[in-house]
Amino acid sequence: MPQPSFPFAAARVRSKENSLLTKEQLLRMNEAESPEAAMALLAEYGYETGDLAPEEYEKCIQKELDKACAFVEEVTPDKAATDMFFLRFDYHNLKVILKSEYRGVGGAVRNLVNRGTIDPREMLENVHEKRYSAFPKEMKEALADIDRRFSVKPDVSYLSFALDRAYAAQITAMAKKAKN
Repeated sequence: MPQPSFPFAAARVRSKENSLLTKEQLLRMNEAESPEAAMALLAEYGYETGDLAPEEYEKCIQKELDKACAFVEEVTPDKAATDMFFLRFDYHNLKVILKSEYRGVGGAVRNLVNRGTIDPREMLENVHEKRYSAFPKEMKEALADIDRRFSVKPDVSYLSFALDRAYAAQITAMAKKAKN
């Protein structure tokens, strides 16, 4: 249930901060010598490792990310504010889809994140078919710009630039709208 106010939501978030991974903990995980060691560290940090095989430690992290996102949805009193938080996942998914497509490599589906404001499978299909009408204005404009540029000279490095610029413009527009 959304909280009645932002200060109350902020207090609930502060109470959860101690369960977040620190920079040092992330570095330790990165330096783990094996998946078993990484999974042991996650268990030590309080993550639910359950019946997951050691090489599935990323699923363990994904479960925690899902919990964190559900918590944000629970405490945020305004859906528009929640959408601003999750928007970055939409742009991540766009980058994954486009880079996979333009580089001619598969695997986009397994790298998509399910926490954005747009269903990743629908996004994949719409981008593949170049149907951008369901996307927000800033996203549509960036995709049209990318298509135009890539019809002349494909440059995968331009994707991140164009999408980051669109993300910033969309967040700015959403923030201005939220102030009203």
